[in-house]
Amino acid sequence: LEKPISLSIHQGRAIANAFPPGGKVFRTDTEVRSAKEFRQLRQIVRTGRIGRVTSVVAGVPNEQPPVPAQPEMAAPEGLDYPMWLGPAPAAPYTTHRVHQPEDLRARPGWMLIRDYCDGMICNWGTHLLDIVQWTLGAGETGPVEVRGSGTFHPAGGLSGVLAAFDVRYRYADGVTLDYRMAGRPFLRFTGTDGWVEAEWWKGLTASRPAIIADPIEADGLEARQVNEKLDFIDAIRRGRPTLIPAETGHRTNSLCQLGLIAIEMGETLRWDPGVERFVDNPTANQRLERPLREPWKLG
Repeated sequence: LEKPISLSIHQGRAIANAFPPGGKVFRTDTEVRSAKEFRQLRQIVRTGRIGRVTSVVAGVPNEQPPVPAQPEMAAPEGLDYPMWLGPAPAAPYTTHRVHQPEDLRARPGWMLIRDYCDGMICNWGTHLLDIVQWTLGAGETGPVEVRGSGTFHPAGGLSGVLAAFDVRYRYADGVTLDYRMAGRPFLRFTGTDGWVEAEWWKGLTASRPAIIADPIEADGLEARQVNEKLDFIDAIRRGRPTLIPAETGHRTNSLCQLGLIAIEMGETLRWDPGVERFVDNPTANQRLERPLREPWKLG
C-alpha cells in the first residue's frame, strides 16, 4: 500500500490490525530503506560510531504552491468520480482537484487537499521518519510528547495543507526528534560522540571524517538491499514479512499525524504509544479519526 497508508491514526490502526504478523503479506510502499545513504546512516548509528543518540533532525522539501479554486466541470468519460472520492466528503469535480489531463506527470492537486492527503508533513514525512523509527528501534511504538507550529495554505483555494511547519517529539528515553520543512530531504543523528547526516541522493557527511570514512563491518544490522517492489514479491514467494509491514507503516504515519494534530491544537501534547491515545486530552483524541461519507465504513 502506497504511503502514507491512512488519513487518521484510527484508520491506520485498523489496517495494522487487519494484517497481523504471520498473516497476509503487507508492504508499506516507501523506497527509502533501499537508498544506500540511509542504510549506511542507520548502520553507522546502530554500531555506536556517534555514541549514544541524543537527538535527531529530519527535513523534507518545501510544499508546492496552493491549488487555486476552479469552477465545477463534468467528470471525464471513464472516471467513476463518486468512487474516486470514496469516503471523502462530496465535492464538485475539477481538474485542479483530481489531475491536470494535459500533464499526467505533474503532481496532482489532490495531494494538497486535506480531504485526500495531509500534504508534505505526511506525504514526504513517511519516507524520512520511517528511517528515524527504524534506526531508533521504535518501529512498533512512538514518542511520548509532541509540540509544533506551522502555517497553512491561505483560505479561498482548494488546498489547505501546511505551507511550513516545525515539530518536536520526545521519546521515553529522552531522545528528541525535530521535524521540519527544510527545503531538502535529510536526516541528522547526533550522539555523545558526534553526528552523522544523510541527504537523499547526495550521500553522507559527519562531524568527524572517520565516522563515515572507515569501512562499516557487516554485522547483520543492515536490511536486505532490495527494491521495495521486489521485497513485496519475494515476501509472498517465501512466506516472510516485508521490510515494512503494516504495524511499522502505521506507526511511522502516526508520527506524522501526531505532529499535524499538535500544530492544529497549538499546545504540547502527551501521547501514550501503548494505547495510542493522548493523555488527559479528550479534544485532541477527537482528532484521531475522521468521519467517512456514507455508505463507506471501516471493516
